Amino acid sequence: AQSAPRGVFAVTRHPMMWGFALWALAHALVMPTPGQIVLSATIAFLALVGSAGVLWVVRRRVIRPLTSMTGAIGRIADGDLDTAIPGIGGRDEMGAMAASVEVFKTSLLRNRALEEEAARDEATRQEQRRQEMARLADMFEATVGGIVGAVGQASETLSLSARDLAANVEDTAGRSNTVAAAAE
Repeated sequence: AQSAPRGVFAVTRHPMMWGFALWALAHALVMPTPGQIVLSATIAFLALVGSAGVLWVVRRRVIRPLTSMTGAIGRIADGDLDTAIPGIGGRDEMGAMAASVEVFKTSLLRNRALEEEAARDEATRQEQRRQEMARLADMFEATVGGIVGAVGQASETLSLSARDLAANVEDTAGRSNTVAAAAE
């Protein structure tokens, strides 16, 4: 199965263009008079020139703008949002397509800006959270340090009191022994 011609080949293979050329060739073969040969050659030449002219116009007005638009769309899709869009402001179909691509590009720029802003906000939140955690850790350390200091001081005071009590107990025990010895 042969595929249908595409692009420029579809225009140069148009049956009407080749039909004129074939008609001229068939006419020259059927009626080979000098006038008919000149007429047939002129028609064949004009058909070929017309095909070449149509090909040139199609390449210049359709294919070249489509190729440049395709390239620009590809670069935008790859993330190059500084790409200039060809045909913007035109009043033809290419201008309408360029305007649509410009809207798409503007939306991508806006989305990129929103993503960058969200990333900055997230980084700020993370930094604030880290600072808050450091502040809470410092506050906890100071509070616990104060408690540990107070407990240490209370422990020292308790230790001194225990020594005093032990000394009093020994003194009292000594006196009790003296009283007991004297009572005997």
